[in-house]
Amino acid sequence: MKKMKLAVVFAAFVSVFGFSSCLDSGESGPQTNSLLVTVGDYMGIPVFYPDCMPGYVLDPSVVDLSQYGISSSARRALITYTLVEGQANDAKKLKINLVAGSCVEISPVYISAAPDTFETKGYTSTIKQFDHVQPFYPYYPAYPNIYAEYGYLTFGFSYMADKVGQFGLAFDRISNDTLYLDLKAKTEGSSRNGYHWLTCDLSRSREYYEVRPTVDDSIRITVSAKVSTMPVEGEVLSVTTAYKKN
Repeated sequence: MKKMKLAVVFAAFVSVFGFSSCLDSGESGPQTNSLLVTVGDYMGIPVFYPDCMPGYVLDPSVVDLSQYGISSSARRALITYTLVEGQANDAKKLKINLVAGSCVEISPVYISAAPDTFETKGYTSTIKQFDHVQPFYPYYPAYPNIYAEYGYLTFGFSYMADKVGQFGLAFDRISNDTLYLDLKAKTEGSSRNGYHWLTCDLSRSREYYEVRPTVDDSIRITVSAKVSTMPVEGEVLSVTTAYKKN
């Protein structure tokens, strides 16, 4: 099996993170992958529930994750790992080995009912579009640009900025079965392209619990952002996901 060396660049400020990769297939050995995961617990052993892979569980077989940069209280993380060889092709619980120095804990943001807490005065929002990226996993082709799993809302977006201070979500309104949120950005300048994922903890939002499912036992979550880059200055971009409440 070809070896894929991932050089993952972590930009973790506040609750926002981005990553990029480069691949080197010149050597043989275990395949290295990276995934966004929710951190869980099984009989005292940490396990990972990977995003966009329903039914799968990743078992690092370690009691203490701190040696990999993930605290005991972590709930979300970006992990880099290799699969333990000799497992069945149809296995849903996969044993993995974490790669030291290439994992990072992610602190989720929370929905804010007060947009002014983002202190965006004097800054210009330069969101370009909501995007998806290729994950580093052989079974699935891509993460969608927005999804909700395990009580977390996650989405990716691109932007243009010289300096980035803060990204966050502000409550807008509830209409029928849909929760509307505004993506707020604290950026400065617009000469550089960037990309970020944002993950939000829905469980601590009163507004989330007020949304009532009406179709398929699911609610809808719509995130909007105003574009301030030419030639579509002032246009509002929106992206929506469906989420079945447990």
